Amino acid sequence: MVFVINKALVMMIILLMFSCNNKESIEEYVEKPLSDEFNSADIDVKTIFDKLNQNVTQEKLPLGYYKNKILEDETSRRYLELNEIMEVEYLIPGFLCFIVLWTDFEGYVYKLYTFNDTQRIINIYDCGNGWPFPYSTLLTQNIPGNKLGNFLFVSDINNDGLNEIITFSFWHFSSVAIYGFDVVENKFKAYLETEYYFNYDEPFSPIKVENNNGDNEIIILKIVDKETYDLQWTKYIFDKEGRIYIIKN
Repeated sequence: MVFVINKALVMMIILLMFSCNNKESIEEYVEKPLSDEFNSADIDVKTIFDKLNQNVTQEKLPLGYYKNKILEDETSRRYLELNEIMEVEYLIPGFLCFIVLWTDFEGYVYKLYTFNDTQRIINIYDCGNGWPFPYSTLLTQNIPGNKLGNFLFVSDINNDGLNEIITFSFWHFSSVAIYGFDVVENKFKAYLETEYYFNYDEPFSPIKVENNNGDNEIIILKIVDKETYDLQWTKYIFDKEGRIYIIKN
């Protein structure tokens, strides 16, 4: 389905969605059939974010207040220790957002907590977990942004004006993920989730971010054939219309 809709109406719909605290998708608010005239790549998500926050009155309390609220939350009690906490701005409109690094007997766990204007936890999102990894500095040396712990970065990786979260996980396989808030779909989601290959014998960074004509390319060393163990550097670019990372041909 494709919307018969212009950019101004897109913004109005999204504003209505948040003002009503409704978490349904945009499709629920559009009566006309969809058409190729709508192109989400033309939407200025940074402007939409600022518009959504114009009427949000939210007093920001000291970081320790939010840390204590998170420690009191019953869904978080299984974790043994809250190691680090960091606020993330320009992530989800209308909410204060905090990334937390937990550690327990299973390793490390990253969680994103959102607070509303009454200082209550509204949502908790998973953002990666795994075991400690001896080459974390080498692995992440080509990833830009603010770092929390060893395996999470906050950065506007796709150059859309909003922050994304980049995390690395180590369980049954090694993977990298990029999470962000999609203002078109009105949800926090994974823009990219994929495995990568790491050379333990002669370690080097298998993931790079390079700027190409104003757009960031994510370059990942991957196993393209698990039977023959063939490796290939794979480039990903952010598809602004589809709002997801795709392989660059």
